Amino acid sequence: MGTKGAKEMKGSTLIKLGFRGQLTGPNTLRVDIATGNPVLRGFDVKSCIPAYADINPFSIRVMKPEEMLAEKVHSLLARERARDLFDLFFLVRIAKADRALIEEKLRNFGMKFNARDLERKISGLKSVWIPELRPFVLSELPDFKNVKDFVVAKLS
Repeated sequence: MGTKGAKEMKGSTLIKLGFRGQLTGPNTLRVDIATGNPVLRGFDVKSCIPAYADINPFSIRVMKPEEMLAEKVHSLLARERARDLFDLFFLVRIAKADRALIEEKLRNFGMKFNARDLERKISGLKSVWIPELRPFVLSELPDFKNVKDFVVAKLS
């Protein structure tokens, strides 16, 4: 099927690839490449050995978890999507919130970190928590209040 389109936007490039799966009909893979937000703490290199013999082992550079967490705080403050809170809930369980890094990331966008503003943004996601995430979360969706309280405590 091939490339469905590529779009240059302010600070990122969006590429959509179409393909037909063995068990599914047409599928779309969306690749969003941020170009306007520098990586501040370097990368980790992860090696992957696929379960399928026809896919060669490979290595990939990935952002460090603490920086992913800082990026996700920015996403939550900038666009207010339930999926950003869901991702942040996962990240604060595996990475320590580095306040200096979060503040540096936000400065790149002319923003400042404020715990009360963050809590307000998170509270505003209550009504979309289930409708936005239900199609994507295959397991039981965690309770919104528990997620909110946990994330706010970790970031305050």
